[in-house]
Amino acid sequence: MRLESVDIHSWLGDRRLLLTSGEGVSLGIMFPDRLEARRVGIALGSQVESRVDGVPYALIDNELLAFDRAGAHFIGRAQCSQASSIEFWLRHVAVICTRPHPTRALIFSDSLTVGH
Repeated sequence: MRLESVDIHSWLGDRRLLLTSGEGVSLGIMFPDRLEARRVGIALGSQVESRVDGVPYALIDNELLAFDRAGAHFIGRAQCSQASSIEFWLRHVAVICTRPHPTRALIFSDSLTVGH
């Protein structure tokens, strides 16, 4: 699907989409009669990767964000502009950076997994 000057980058589940345009990256929510978009950043630095339970994550503007029904949640500042992958284990998540530091892994405690 293509909207005027907006690309649907990823389906996040539960009526949510990650949108990209010349103006940045937005979280879109689909309704029966409209699509609402809220900007979450300027540059997408990774593909969307999902935990085993389906919660999607992405690197946007050097920040690792997780997306659920409530919106985008800040997990940590990655200090890299591009990532080759996002990896998950137990209650942690790692960003594997490719720019500006080749093959650098940054590890974060995953606050969204607490209590799961």
